[in-house]
Amino acid sequence: MKILSWNIRGSGSLTKRMAIRSIWGSRFKSWVLLPAVGRAGSIQILWDVWRARITSSFIGECLVSILVEESGGELWFSGIYSPSRASCRSSFWDELARLWGICDYNWCLGGVFNVVRDVQEKFTI
Repeated sequence: MKILSWNIRGSGSLTKRMAIRSIWGSRFKSWVLLPAVGRAGSIQILWDVWRARITSSFIGECLVSILVEESGGELWFSGIYSPSRASCRSSFWDELARLWGICDYNWCLGGVFNVVRDVQEKFTI
């Protein structure tokens, strides 16, 4: 299975959609989408319907998840876009914890968490 996680700001623009289309290549695609709120937070997961069997999907406030069935079992894949405001993060972590209860160890996360462990991580050299 091939998985690509790409933070593409402004995915609603024609130029960005054309770039995605040129990379994706297949016309046999399906997707789940969490639209942006203002300029932030759009999450989209795409897959080739000939190569992946998606048996379930979930769209939350800050994440989109799909359940991929393959010969070795099932795998949840989640695209994340965590709120940058500290006041909104509590509900994000609650949502993530609820999903953890469903996904358990067969879970792959990708995206933007907007969290730093140490203030020094904010600074680049």
